[in-house]
Amino acid sequence: MKKTKVFLAGVIVAGAVLFSTVAYPSIADSTIRIIMNGSVIPSDVSPLLTQGRTLVPIRVISEGLGAKVQWDQKNNAVVVTGEGKGSQGDGGSSYLKGENFAQGDKGISNNMISARDLKNLLDDDADNDIADYRSGHNGGDSVKNDPLVVDVRGEAEYLATHIPSATWIAAAPEMGDQENINQLKKLLKEHVALGGKNEIVLYCYTGNQSGLLAGVLGVQGLPVKNMMYGFDIAWQGTKTADRAIKAPMENSGGEKVECKT
Repeated sequence: MKKTKVFLAGVIVAGAVLFSTVAYPSIADSTIRIIMNGSVIPSDVSPLLTQGRTLVPIRVISEGLGAKVQWDQKNNAVVVTGEGKGSQGDGGSSYLKGENFAQGDKGISNNMISARDLKNLLDDDADNDIADYRSGHNGGDSVKNDPLVVDVRGEAEYLATHIPSATWIAAAPEMGDQENINQLKKLLKEHVALGGKNEIVLYCYTGNQSGLLAGVLGVQGLPVKNMMYGFDIAWQGTKTADRAIKAPMENSGGEKVECKT
């Protein structure tokens, strides 16, 4: 394991490197928010803008990227421990710590996908029957453009209603366990063998947990994206959001589920 010591005095902060710190233009206050993989990361210590630099809590960022943070009292140091490197994903895109640094100037946005774009991939023939190459459907869609869609909400929520064709392994807090990562790699391999795209799209309730998880899984070399704003906001539209698509849903029995709104 490679250890990096960050020597600090007073408040534990570090500069932003593999993420963006911005304020939403629709919010009138001056609070600086940390956005990683398209999701806002909660922090009990607010980022600080001073002398043209943005300082953020190192624990929030490090743990969001799958690293461990410890305080070394003897050496008066913050010790960040992590390992892993990026690998090549589909289409020559390079995934590093969950971020897709494909050529071009889109930056971190390459690591996100909107609910509408995901629906369009899963519903090639635009008949609102998603991933209908599955048994019991009319077969108008093609699997070749489809990523492996993984629901990382709680199991009960997945069983009740989810994106058609989505699979479930474990809830987001447990998805970083090695056995679950191995299962995810196995499912991706099977998905590609069936003609699917070598890419994973995660979604949770609002995009926060899946965004953090995308960083953790990216360290493992997995080609992963996060569905922006998650199932409740962007897909189902039961919470306030701009441009919620209120797309089709199904339960564990493959039966269609109507939107509650």
